[in-house]
Amino acid sequence: MTEHNPALQVHHLTQRFDQRTLFCGLNFQLELFRVAAQRGLRDLQVLRVNPHRVFAGVDCHDLSLRRGVTGFYGCGANPAPEGAMVLHRLAAEDLPVDWVWQRPLGGQVFMHGGNTMWMYQQDPTSAARIVPQLLDWLEAGCPAPNPVQGAE
Repeated sequence: MTEHNPALQVHHLTQRFDQRTLFCGLNFQLELFRVAAQRGLRDLQVLRVNPHRVFAGVDCHDLSLRRGVTGFYGCGANPAPEGAMVLHRLAAEDLPVDWVWQRPLGGQVFMHGGNTMWMYQQDPTSAARIVPQLLDWLEAGCPAPNPVQGAE
């Protein structure tokens, strides 16, 4: 992993993405967040559907449980639009908690439908890899992932 450009500081990056979502006209193309109806330990288990470099080396168990509690990573989801590649889903309802969508009109959306991923940057588990790998991916120009269905 590399040292990152100061312009990609977490706060500014989050703000910029939020503003782009608000001002790029994406809101009418995306569905509203859906809370998982089933909220038990097994229901909120995070399962990998497709690999992505942001999550390389991250164990789904470390996403499913944080300090022995489920639901931190996600307790619902923003449904993926047609053509999006689902990265992670919640076990019980097959809710797509992370996905990447190559917009037909250009651009790309990386959606995480759970709690902020930034909270994992100091995590003592493999989940601490997410933030630096996300910044690496951004600095590399957000290359589109190759779909590989059925990854663990």
